[in-house]
Amino acid sequence: MAIALEEEKKIASPSRTYETVVVLNASLANEDVEKAIDKIKAMIDRNGGEVLFVENMGRRKLAYEVTKEKRGIYILVQFKGVSATVSGTQRAFKLDPAIIRFMTVKIMAKAVRTAEQTVASSQDIPSSAVDSGKEPENG
Repeated sequence: MAIALEEEKKIASPSRTYETVVVLNASLANEDVEKAIDKIKAMIDRNGGEVLFVENMGRRKLAYEVTKEKRGIYILVQFKGVSATVSGTQRAFKLDPAIIRFMTVKIMAKAVRTAEQTVASSQDIPSSAVDSGKEPENG
């Protein structure tokens, strides 16, 4: 009986959009970074989430030393899931030695719509305007 109630709660709980920034150890090779990104996606999928997009933001200087590291590789991940997805994923992040820091935030629905509109509008800009640095003409 208790198992059936747990399953109903999982079905009834609404899926929300989350954004996670993961900082990887800067000493990782490019192939290892790609493997770590695939592993992050798998962690989210395994915990019942759906990855919306992943962006490798590159190597950057950290604001302060973290585990004796001055630089890190920043990975931005946006995904949909429930709170159990977040807690399960964070538990897995803590156990991964390649991940030195992470932060997950819930994105409000209005912010998601705004981000989608920004992406859609940036795709409408002609490539000649992007290359030249000029604003596209309205007309």
